[in-house]
Amino acid sequence: MISNYYKMDMSKSPHCEECLLSKQDRSNYPISNGKRKAKSVLDRVSTDILEISTPSLEGHKYISGFIDEASKYIYIHPMKEKSETLSTFKRFIQEHDKPKTLRSDNGKEYTSVDFDNFCIEKEVKQELSCTYTSQQNGQIERSWRTLMNITRSNLIQSGLPIQLWNYAAIYSSRQMNHWVYKYKKKKKKKEVNFISTPWERMNKTPPDTNLLKPFGCDVYAHILKKHRHDKKLSPRSFKGVFLGIPDGTKGYLILDGPYKQ
Repeated sequence: MISNYYKMDMSKSPHCEECLLSKQDRSNYPISNGKRKAKSVLDRVSTDILEISTPSLEGHKYISGFIDEASKYIYIHPMKEKSETLSTFKRFIQEHDKPKTLRSDNGKEYTSVDFDNFCIEKEVKQELSCTYTSQQNGQIERSWRTLMNITRSNLIQSGLPIQLWNYAAIYSSRQMNHWVYKYKKKKKKKEVNFISTPWERMNKTPPDTNLLKPFGCDVYAHILKKHRHDKKLSPRSFKGVFLGIPDGTKGYLILDGPYKQ
C-alpha cells in the first residue's frame, strides 16, 4: 500500500520521455477567431496543386488552383507539369490583378527562386504552411473536394469519358463562381449582410447565368457558307457536345464537330 498517494503533486513530476516518444499525437488545430480573415477581394489568395491520376486528352496531369478568401472566387488551370505553376500564377494576375498575400504549402513550385523573385517583383507577400500541414491552407483544400464532386457529377451525367476531366473541372469552377453567398461589409461602422456571387465580387459585374448549359449536352453549331460542301444542299449546322465557356471568348466550346474542335 502506497502511503500519501493522494497527496502527491503530479504537476511537479517530470515528463515521461518514453510516453512522449511512443504516444505523442498532433494537437488539435485552433479554430480561427476571424481576426486575420481577408476583408476585401484579393487581400489573400490561397493556392495549391491537385494531381489527377488519369491524364487528359491533351496530357494534363495536374490542376493549379487559386481561391480568393474574401469572395470565394475560384480560378483553376490544368497543367502538364508542376513547372508550369509560375506561368499559371502570371495568368491569374493578368486576368484578375495581383493579390496582396499568397498562401501556399511548402512545395518546391512555390519556394523556387523564380517564383520567389516574381513575388518580390510584384510585391506579393508569401505565406507558407508548415510541411505536411494542409490544415493551414484549409480553404483551398476544402474547395478541391467541392470542385471534384461537381466535376465527377458533370462527367457521370454527361456520359463523357473521364479523359475530358480538364474541361469538366474548368466548367465546374465556373458553376461554383455563380453560387450565391452571404457576405459581410461595414456600413456606417456596422457590419451588414448582403447577397452576392463570387463572380460579381471579383469581376465587378453580375454573372450571365443564361450562358450556363448542362455539361455534355447536345448543341448545334452553325456552319459558315465557305465551309459547306454544297451551298444549297449541305447542312447548315452540325451536332456537337457542349464542353464549356472559354475565357476571353464570346462563344462556346464544342467537341466532335466536323472540324474536331
